Parts: sequence; structure tokens; C-alpha cells
Amino acid sequence: LFRNTVVLSSHHLKGVYTCTIYGGKTGFRQEIAMKIICTLREGEMAEDDSQETGGPTAAHGPIVLTYQGCCATLRPWDPTACVIAAGICNHFIHLPIWPGCRVFVVDCSMRTMSHIADIIGPKGSMVGVIDMNSPSQP
Repeated sequence: LFRNTVVLSSHHLKGVYTCTIYGGKTGFRQEIAMKIICTLREGEMAEDDSQETGGPTAAHGPIVLTYQGCCATLRPWDPTACVIAAGICNHFIHLPIWPGCRVFVVDCSMRTMSHIADIIGPKGSMVGVIDMNSPSQP
């Protein structure tokens, strides 16, 4: 049973979603407990992706949605770990990343690159440059 109400809405930036979690019981005055910025990935999360989302100790895990055999995963994007996610949480007006675009990324984490890949989707392309000494090299 859910003890909270979860509302999923599309963000004004294409490919980004807001998951709002309200506390309290239905019918009572509900307070917003938190808003979480998410990206959508088609298909289920692979077991290797659990480390990427912070593992079992993470505050928010992915939400897997299944309908008529189609599966999608909403992946939370932590604004304290990524400046792009922080900008989105703070109502960044223009983000030059959208479905189908080309992106050149310099020195960002693999987690951020995976969220950008979720936004641009299979029709977009991304080139990433990471420092040789970076601990997050693939």
C-alpha cells in the first residue's frame, strides 16, 4: 500500500519529468513532501545500473512503469550532485538539450551523461570527453 500520493507530470523541458510526492492520507490536507526531477529511459533498469543511481542506500530509487508489455523507467536526477539537475530544479528557462539533438559533453560524470542520453533519446547523439585521470572513466 502507498502511504503517499505520487503525481507524475511533464516538465516544460522535453524529456524531463517531475515526480511530486505528497505526504499524508488521501482526503486530508496533503503537504508536498518533495519534488524529484526524473528522466525517462525505455526498458527496465539493468542490474549494473543500480550503482549508477546510488544503489540501495540512495534516497530515491528508480520507478519502473509497465503497461501492455511496454516498460519504462523514471530515473531520479539528484540536483545536489549535478549542476544541470540543479538548474532544472531551480526553473532554468532554457536548456539546449532536447530529444533528437546532438550534444558535446566535457568533463561531467557518467551519471549526468546517462541522464542527458535519456533526454536526447535514440535519435540524438552525444560525444563525451573525460579526463584521463577521472575516477568516473568507463
